[in-house]
Amino acid sequence: MGIRGLNNLIKKYAPDAISEKEISLYKGSKIAVDCSILLYKFKYASRTSNSHIIGIANRIKYYFMNGILPIFVFDGVPPEAKKIVLVKRQANKEKMYVRIEQLREKVPETDDEKKLIKDEIEKLTSQLIVIKKKDVEECKEFLKISGIPYCNAPEDAEKYCAFLQKNGLVDYTVTDDTDATTFGCKKILKTGISRYITEIDADMILSKFEMTMDSFVDFCILSGCDYTEPIPQIGPVTSFNLIRKHKCIEEVLKTINKKSDNFDYAISRKIFTEFEYDVPEVFTKMPCDKEKLISFLNDKEVKENIISKFIKIVI
Repeated sequence: MGIRGLNNLIKKYAPDAISEKEISLYKGSKIAVDCSILLYKFKYASRTSNSHIIGIANRIKYYFMNGILPIFVFDGVPPEAKKIVLVKRQANKEKMYVRIEQLREKVPETDDEKKLIKDEIEKLTSQLIVIKKKDVEECKEFLKISGIPYCNAPEDAEKYCAFLQKNGLVDYTVTDDTDATTFGCKKILKTGISRYITEIDADMILSKFEMTMDSFVDFCILSGCDYTEPIPQIGPVTSFNLIRKHKCIEEVLKTINKKSDNFDYAISRKIFTEFEYDVPEVFTKMPCDKEKLISFLNDKEVKENIISKFIKIVI
């Protein structure tokens, strides 16, 4: 989910924090890529069995052709506090499965009704994308053979991307997850692969929001994040105004009558601000095992022309 309502508030109060830049400007950069976001995008765009491999290959080719070294970051074990959100997501998926079965059993009376049923089934099905453990392991094997650096995050991938950026190991983070800003990513690139790429400047967001980093984290928690239940009837706009006025959640809670036993802002704040990780070694491109790579891609039924073009890029 990321941070509820954050994108809309940025567009309203800090539009200059979002800019379109030519990809050529990032030549020589190292970027941390939130791979979990990408895998869902690949599966959504194509339901073929090798969509994750072809998707990763296209990303590598795009970055290498523009002189950029990607470091792919995979999700680790989510914090205990996120389990409530994950359970809810699973419950929603189960409801979707039931709804799809109901629609399939329904006998349409008209062509229009038949089309409506088909459209709803397609819409629900697109929301039920599952990334299997096998898909992730195949991506890692592909990257290793290709000599492309990757790492396993201790927790959520976007948090580790922020850690790598804070420690100077990467220059940018590539993700569409809005809580990357809350974790402290200063420069975020959206996941597009065109001539122009969207960049988000976190420092400018703080300036336009008139918040310190601490108050921004509290705003994100109050607005709605993955690590605690929100306070009922306190949405993003109200949270924004309350934090701007009172600076922190503790002071906000003194002024409102609404309470929630499940609003654990202290745990969320700790997750967003504490990084107890060892700093890894500098990421570099490693040698590519050409024969093993060709064999791997053939085994995944990747087309010959795609293989040959990819080989030329990574060798």
